[in-house]
Amino acid sequence: MNQKGFVMDARKVAFIPVNRAFFPRLADPDKGIIVTAADRWHQLVQNTLLKLAKRPEPVLKLGPDVPGLRRTK
Repeated sequence: MNQKGFVMDARKVAFIPVNRAFFPRLADPDKGIIVTAADRWHQLVQNTLLKLAKRPEPVLKLGPDVPGLRRTK
């Protein structure tokens, strides 16, 4: 698939719009999805996120659609 690995940092949350500006292939029948992870991986991520939610570490909110972000034009 010619893709590179990546790391997700659950302490950072990006709020991005779900539109074609960010996802150009959103209107395609497959919505641009190449492959999905195995159910085991989904469960691992879900369990990790639940554990992280209990930690007192701050979560950094990023992206153009951050809740509470005041936009000035």
